[in-house]
Amino acid sequence: MRIAAILVTIAFNMPLNDALAIAKPDSTEGANLWATYLTNWMLRNHVRTILSLGQQHY
Repeated sequence: MRIAAILVTIAFNMPLNDALAIAKPDSTEGANLWATYLTNWMLRNHVRTILSLGQQHY
């Protein structure tokens, strides 16, 4: 499960962060990206949390 959480981070959260980092905040594109960013990032973050909670501790 730990690997699944890392894969979600690499596949979804990091690209969202990278896109936000290069967006111009005063542009229409930047405003649209920010509007969808929180919803998409939070959804993936909840998935990562659930996957992490499901990991086994040895």
